[in-house]
Amino acid sequence: MEIDQSNRKASNVAHDIKDNWSRKIEGGSNKDLPIFKLQLDETSQNSEGFCRRSTFGKNIVNKYKTIMMIGATGAGKTTLINNMINYILGVQWEDDFRFVLIDEGKQTSEITAYQINHMDGFQVPYSLTIVDTPGFGDTRGISHDQKITKQIQEFFSHPGGIDHIDAVCFVVHASLACLTPTQKYIFDSFLSIFGNDIAENILMMVTFADGKKPPVLEAIKVSEVPCSKDQSGDPLHFKFNNSAVFASNNKSAEDEKTGYENFEQVFWKLGFSSMKKFFTSLNKMETKSLFLTRKVLEERQKLEVLVKKLQPQINEIEKTRAALEQQKEHGQVMDVQDIVASLIEQSQKLLEQLQESALKPDPLSTPDYIDLMIESEKQECKPGFQDRIQSLQEARKKAEIISKVSTGEVLQEVLEEYTTETRKNQAAYDPRLLFNQLKNYVGEKATVVGKIYNAFV
Repeated sequence: MEIDQSNRKASNVAHDIKDNWSRKIEGGSNKDLPIFKLQLDETSQNSEGFCRRSTFGKNIVNKYKTIMMIGATGAGKTTLINNMINYILGVQWEDDFRFVLIDEGKQTSEITAYQINHMDGFQVPYSLTIVDTPGFGDTRGISHDQKITKQIQEFFSHPGGIDHIDAVCFVVHASLACLTPTQKYIFDSFLSIFGNDIAENILMMVTFADGKKPPVLEAIKVSEVPCSKDQSGDPLHFKFNNSAVFASNNKSAEDEKTGYENFEQVFWKLGFSSMKKFFTSLNKMETKSLFLTRKVLEERQKLEVLVKKLQPQINEIEKTRAALEQQKEHGQVMDVQDIVASLIEQSQKLLEQLQESALKPDPLSTPDYIDLMIESEKQECKPGFQDRIQSLQEARKKAEIISKVSTGEVLQEVLEEYTTETRKNQAAYDPRLLFNQLKNYVGEKATVVGKIYNAFV
């Protein structure tokens, strides 16, 4: 009886929102099931336009939660968010409409925080902020992924952004039995953004799922992805099949006759049950500050700047060494060496700090990791692979520097040769060395030369 009343109340609020807080989308994919888009107020946007905050409903003082949705391009993140909205607003399978928060088919290009303010009749007892992010790992390559990382950093530090989080939701395809180098890169790229205090707030939203255990769970365990675990030791996960969200709910004549549920209705119930479990778990999760995560992002940015400064200094060392071999001017020898030593020292300190505070190392700081990605690109030959390989090769140069900095071997061979040439050059103009050479040459007459030397030195 209580469940029926709850469903009736939820259905009432859903119909009220349809009539007063949304607009019908014309030309939807399913003519039998009208789609309504929620009316949102855009409350803030940064100057570059890639970080936005949109609000639904009246902002009231209420308990609220913040979740961040992360996933590779094509994982079904947008449809899952729309699925989530239909659950929150209390849409039932029998209802003759569905809601969308984000347009289906639209590729997310900026970070957006959707603040869903609580209303009486919602399926969750709190307001919810859903942070949607662009997908990593698309055909635009690592340069685009690095832009996303910078967007996230900007969003976390922007006044219209967020300063705490309750859950980081990885949207993953159920059928991934093992992670390719590219897929592992996507996981590690996202994880390297966060501080190590976020691990227990990371969970898996498994899409394209059925009633079986998703193969992707074993792949996540083998790849040692840090995340919250369930009682069986598997990554904490929730299964969804988004095909049911906008599917027609009209029963066929055969279904009406037999009373059987069609596949779409079964998947709808699966998603409804998983959403209920997800929001119950979310309510129990400890809210985490993003202070450490912001620190990690700032340190990675500083390291990037230092590595960029190191590269031209390396070139300068090479040029100066070549000039020394040709007995040219070399007055900047020690200056350049001092600059490099200072940059190395600063970089080492940052790497030590990141090792202590980051959830995962940046995958683009490991040459071997990048080599695997290059080989993967060569084998897959997907559109644009040559441009992506070129970007990876450029990233590898920086990774080599970072790798040598972390082991204390950075530029050792170059600096040793550089120092040797410097000493040779200094020795060539050392009057005491000239005296010793002259002493050996004149033999017994050295005492006379010594007197001359002492008179002028």
